[in-house]
Amino acid sequence: NNGWHDDILNDGTDLNWSHQIENCDGTMALRQYWDFRTLNSGIPPHGVIGCRCSSSAISVGSVAGLEGVPQISPESVAFELSDHEKYPFFGRVRSIDGVIAFIAMLRGFGWQRVSLIQTDDVYAIDFSSAFQQEWIGNHNDRSGEWIGEIGY
Repeated sequence: NNGWHDDILNDGTDLNWSHQIENCDGTMALRQYWDFRTLNSGIPPHGVIGCRCSSSAISVGSVAGLEGVPQISPESVAFELSDHEKYPFFGRVRSIDGVIAFIAMLRGFGWQRVSLIQTDDVYAIDFSSAFQQEWIGNHNDRSGEWIGEIGY
């Protein structure tokens, strides 16, 4: 009611929101989801926009999905979140296609040997796994022969 986009929801819709920072901590994110639910007389929200990190999105998505609450994450890329049976109400606006773009860039440079150094968080592990599958599965010359190598 401050004049900012009032014309979008001028049908009597009441828009309630809460902004929380989960610091990429799945336990903290889940606690914040539950706190918001508790403040709303135990009624789950109509939807969740977030979490930013995959580990938090996995935690919240597990509970929100059980309650039938849609969740849209702007940055979570964990491959696990693609499991539509486990996370039926989860969607993202960024995908693991970043791996394919990264490999296309490496191929554009003509690189045939790469080393991938990663941390041990969900994003890095999933990125590494997807990278290895894509690199090994598709890093061939036109004849289909393997021309690259990968070290672990």
